[in-house]
Amino acid sequence: MSGTLPNWLADWLGVERAVASDTATWRLDLAWPWPPWATVLLLLIAAGGVMFVYRHEASSASRGNRTLLGALRLTALGLVLLMLTQAAITFQRTGPPSIALVIDRSASMGIADRFDDDTADGQPPTRLELAKQLLVANDSRLLHALRNNYRLHSYAAAAGSERLASNELESTLAGLTSDGPGSEATRMGDAIVRVLEDARGASPAAIVLLTDGVVTDGVPLADAAQAARGRGVPLLAVGVGSDRAPRDAEIADVLVDDVVFVDDLVGFTVQIKSTGLAGEASEVTLHTAGESAPLAKQTITLGPDGEPQTVFLTHRPTTAGEVVYDVEVAVRDDETNRDNNRLRRIVKVRDAKIRVLLAFGYPSYEFRFLKSLLERDRTIELSTFLQDADPEYSEQDRTALRSFPLARDELFEHDVLLLGDLNPRLLPRSVWPELTEFVAEKGGGAVFIAGPRFLPWSYGDVPDVAPLLPFTLAAIPAGGGPLSADVSRGFVVRPTPLGMQLPPLQLGDTPAETDRIWSSLPPLYWLAELDEWKPTAQVLAEHPTHTTSRGRHLPVIVGQFVGAGKVWFHATDSTWRWRIGVGDVYFARYWVQTIRYLARGKLTSGRGAELSTDRREYQCGEPVAVRLRFRDERLAPADDELTVLVETPGEARQQLVLHRNPMLRGLFEGSLANLGEGRYELLAAEPQASGTVPTTQFAVLVPAGEIARTAMDRAALVVAAEATRGKFYAIEEANRLVDELPRGRRVPIESLAPLEIWNRWWVLATFLLVLVGEWILRRRLGML
Repeated sequence: MSGTLPNWLADWLGVERAVASDTATWRLDLAWPWPPWATVLLLLIAAGGVMFVYRHEASSASRGNRTLLGALRLTALGLVLLMLTQAAITFQRTGPPSIALVIDRSASMGIADRFDDDTADGQPPTRLELAKQLLVANDSRLLHALRNNYRLHSYAAAAGSERLASNELESTLAGLTSDGPGSEATRMGDAIVRVLEDARGASPAAIVLLTDGVVTDGVPLADAAQAARGRGVPLLAVGVGSDRAPRDAEIADVLVDDVVFVDDLVGFTVQIKSTGLAGEASEVTLHTAGESAPLAKQTITLGPDGEPQTVFLTHRPTTAGEVVYDVEVAVRDDETNRDNNRLRRIVKVRDAKIRVLLAFGYPSYEFRFLKSLLERDRTIELSTFLQDADPEYSEQDRTALRSFPLARDELFEHDVLLLGDLNPRLLPRSVWPELTEFVAEKGGGAVFIAGPRFLPWSYGDVPDVAPLLPFTLAAIPAGGGPLSADVSRGFVVRPTPLGMQLPPLQLGDTPAETDRIWSSLPPLYWLAELDEWKPTAQVLAEHPTHTTSRGRHLPVIVGQFVGAGKVWFHATDSTWRWRIGVGDVYFARYWVQTIRYLARGKLTSGRGAELSTDRREYQCGEPVAVRLRFRDERLAPADDELTVLVETPGEARQQLVLHRNPMLRGLFEGSLANLGEGRYELLAAEPQASGTVPTTQFAVLVPAGEIARTAMDRAALVVAAEATRGKFYAIEEANRLVDELPRGRRVPIESLAPLEIWNRWWVLATFLLVLVGEWILRRRLGML
């Protein structure tokens, strides 16, 4: 038998309490000399015997007197049994059940979330501030409930677990921050395990967690929940923060040429990623460092979480020197991370003339307008050659050459060749290998311009030209002769999406303006029909309606990489018509930009290659983006794949295959996944001519960065709470926690001296009094 001893009786018996919440309990201990079932049987036999004797005893006593006598006899027997069993009462002092409060103070608790219903101005409170406010809200209702009904044990958890002084908890909470020592990781599972270890004597009634649930290291939350379940301790998890993806926009990467010419249209390929902002508008701007006025800007609609978006910005530097560019995406008030909205790139601008050879079979309109345009451009040093020109032509025109440059040194003096409808039969066959070497080895640029007389109709029997053309010689109609599409009503050239990404086709200052200009250009009326082109060729502009036998739009402008250089093919010689009504505005912009784009190879000569990753540090499980960029595209291998070696101490060497970027010949890309913790080095054996092996290093770290995962992990907290038969509370419903705290079991504090009953004087006196009382009553009733 046991029970709670009333305070007045505990005081009368001398049982002291340490604190007001302590309570004394008692328990009756009996030293039975026989098994308990035998005692019960003996009591039943004794009771039955007494009742039988008094019921059948010959006497005139009433039933009430007989019952009283039987009760006295049974009482006497009970007192005898009490003395035989050496009965004693043991006392124990107990305290209220314990409860643990664990507050997450890691760096992620310093995030200030904005919720959908948040209309307040200014910076919202951080997650840690919300946790503190929850404890002290409504006159500290939750904190008082924990203190008054339980023995409260408080902890602060981050990379480690710190025991907090409960008697000074308010002041301790005020000084608790999310950026102190050890805040770079969250070991919430370890904190739960420590609470269980600290409570070895008696398990706490519950563990209350104030956390965002993001565990970055140590014991997983699920494993800690199983340990708590084994001890019968429920987890009451209060999820602090928003479980939606954090609102953040970042500039993931910016690709731009390292070296350009003065007045070049420099294209910036900007990769943007965002989370929590899908469908919202944002502005991407290009600045020179230290200047607020944008050089270019574009408004975009942010896409789905984590999905990269490509934005193209352009600028035309007008002076030589080193220009520092900053690319930015607009910073929002509700962004979690504002440090990733900008990337800086440095571009070297050179002031040098481009040597151009304009060689045509005859003086077509295309030749005449191109010659007039390029002669006036101060940045271009022009040479011309006409196959059917009179011998006196070279003496009358300062740009004219007497013959096509056949010597290798003469040909290699140029940077770009514009070859328009040349008759291949009037050129020695040795010129084509030289042209191929000019492009593939020197990195020069060439544009083949089709015409109604020779190109491509007469090139089917010139096999040495095959490497330069973006189509196969088998695609040229047998027997020669022009073959053109039906363009009697004219057509407006339509750039492809790939073409619109390249600087030559940017006829406006913004993508929208460029698109409008292309759609409003005068129509062209002649087009060489190409039904097939090489798989490596890139269609940059096409006919808007006419298609090939395979249903693809007829190409107008086609480009391809040949070794280290670039070759473009124009299936029309009528771009001069773009001058109608506007003069040289768009005709000049297109051709000058094309020449500059094809000539950039000479600026990066001998600059080698750069091997890089998108970051220097990664967390386990994160992909590593790898790029090998050949600053001099002439050094890039002809194959579209390139192997990089991956080394880390103590591990076998791995290989990573990089693939050529379809837009940039000198850029190879790939990614590594599922890397373990450690430091890694990447090595590329090319370019061998550079004299150095491109290398880079990065590290994979454990634990995961606190800011790598910032959304509250509701799912993990719900699973952990349910596994322990606890409960999960969102921050807005945490006020219910006070009313739903478990009662728990009181905790034994101290065992007190037992109170022996069997040898007390009042027990013996009661026994004698019962016997004497029974004798007197029997005598009065005449039952003796």
